Amino acid sequence: MFLRMEKRALRLLVPLLALLVLGADSPSVEWKSTARWKTGLVKSVMAVDTGTSLDVEELCQYPELPNGCEATSLAAVLRFLGYDVTALELVYGYIPSEPITYSEDGMIACGPDPAEAYAGWPEEGYTGFYCFAGPVVQAANQYLAEQNSGWRAVDITGASALDLMRRLDEGTPVIVWATLNMDTRLFSSFHWTLPSGEEYYPFSNLHCMVLTGYEGDTFTLMDPIEGTVTVDREQFMSRYWTTGERAVAFGEDSQ
Repeated sequence: MFLRMEKRALRLLVPLLALLVLGADSPSVEWKSTARWKTGLVKSVMAVDTGTSLDVEELCQYPELPNGCEATSLAAVLRFLGYDVTALELVYGYIPSEPITYSEDGMIACGPDPAEAYAGWPEEGYTGFYCFAGPVVQAANQYLAEQNSGWRAVDITGASALDLMRRLDEGTPVIVWATLNMDTRLFSSFHWTLPSGEEYYPFSNLHCMVLTGYEGDTFTLMDPIEGTVTVDREQFMSRYWTTGERAVAFGEDSQ
């Protein structure tokens, strides 16, 4: 983690404008639709009269982790499962991360695929980005294995609204990715080169939260910035779909 100190001088060379366009909690080459999202039209989500509400502790990512919504969301779920762990423990000991590095002139950046590792440092406001489901699953399962737990995390990216509700009905919250404040998906003008050689333009308003319940046509989430929030289910699903339908569920024996 101390690599960031060695890179700080180079980071200062990055144009200020590029840094300012990065949103809090904001990387994949443009996500390819799975056909649920077509030309801006959202498929209607069936309203459900019954509901489920899980008592997930509210955890705030601030002030320690201004870009640490993934670690904070994971900590909240692990604590729900009965484990006394903090987001900082997960950042420093479990979630794989790699720095964004720069050329000598500070103009060319290289970084990891967020499907493989957290890009940057979640404790830093402008040099922290995000990761997707894979690193969260890896961190969760490493931690759970060390506790000799029967619980396991599983990547359920692509899950439908009914799939997510079924997980809640079974008694476990789900980590999900959408956007800050359920706003329209945005991309940053800043970009970096992936190990594959592709240029990657990160989301500028991606956000990771915990889905804790549903009732009628709403979803309830534990937002690491706002606390417990209730949102329109179709609005949530539209943001979830356009950011890649990314989700992590928990079960015993990987169920």
